[in-house]
Amino acid sequence: MKSDQLNELCKKLHLSHLPESINSIADDFDSKEEWLISLLESEINCRRELKKARLYKQSKIPTKKSLEDYEWHNQILLPNPNTKEELTSLSFIRQKENAVFVGTPGTGKTHLACALGRMATQAEIETRFWRVPELVTNLEYQWRNNTLETFKKWLGKNY
Repeated sequence: MKSDQLNELCKKLHLSHLPESINSIADDFDSKEEWLISLLESEINCRRELKKARLYKQSKIPTKKSLEDYEWHNQILLPNPNTKEELTSLSFIRQKENAVFVGTPGTGKTHLACALGRMATQAEIETRFWRVPELVTNLEYQWRNNTLETFKKWLGKNY
């Protein structure tokens, strides 16, 4: 009964993960405040993990790649020596810039884009993966339906 009441109260307060966390929180706190802080931090961590999962799903990244298994090589031409660090630090996103990778097949463009996109979603940054044909098709569709300006605003606002 108390469990149902707790679940209902947490639901009303939008603390949906709190009831699950109660049993996983240790009992060795010096004060009730410390226990409550730990419980609320657990709720925040659950929300963060769910947000990261949601952002990754929304990004439409086709495969889970990482930079740990990415091989930087001479066929990847970067504009300047700092570009690799700028890419991996995701600073280009904070500067509201895009990353477009162009080159011959098999040079690692998709791997790099997916790895950076995955890093961005883990940093809680809204991300979207586009293949050029998909983006062009979408732009043509929007243009034919006289919704291109709306789409551009949405694209600029979200990504």
